[in-house]
Amino acid sequence: MEPDQVVYHVEEQIGLDGMRIDRELFQKFEETARSDPKLAELVEQQDWDAATRHVVEELFDKPSEYFNLEKLRRAAGVDRRISVRELVEKAFGFIPKFKSKGELIDDEFQKFLIDQKPEEADRIREMRYFFEAYIRDAKVRASIDSGHLTDLYVNPSFSTRDLKEVPAPWRKRIPEYIKDYVSLNPFL
Repeated sequence: MEPDQVVYHVEEQIGLDGMRIDRELFQKFEETARSDPKLAELVEQQDWDAATRHVVEELFDKPSEYFNLEKLRRAAGVDRRISVRELVEKAFGFIPKFKSKGELIDDEFQKFLIDQKPEEADRIREMRYFFEAYIRDAKVRASIDSGHLTDLYVNPSFSTRDLKEVPAPWRKRIPEYIKDYVSLNPFL
């Protein structure tokens, strides 16, 4: 019997910055975007529709780098969908970083509070939890929208007990507000 050839094994934790190769891919995209004169002109004019079209048509899926939205999202270490516009804004310094799902939900909930002004201040935490569960969890959304609230009895992320903690009028108003004012696409 031959001895094991592996003398030792070192496991290295990847930090919050992600893998170097991913950071380099994203930096390469940012450099490519900033060095494109047509894109720079469109960004200067803040013509975001034309700028995003230009990125998709001229920078994505080219033989030199094969940039695409999904690769760049993974390279940036974002936990949600990002838009081409966000990529351009980040590359040109309009935004310092991509917001996480949690940060976007916080922003949307703050807008909700400002717009709706709920009087039940002692139940804001419960309303926030419902707001987030409705956005994040497709099963919760489906149960609420279809009126099959008994499905929540076995839902691990948001249960009927959690729903009962939300003031009764807000059980309908929160989903209606989200449907009207919040784009769910970044959270999928």
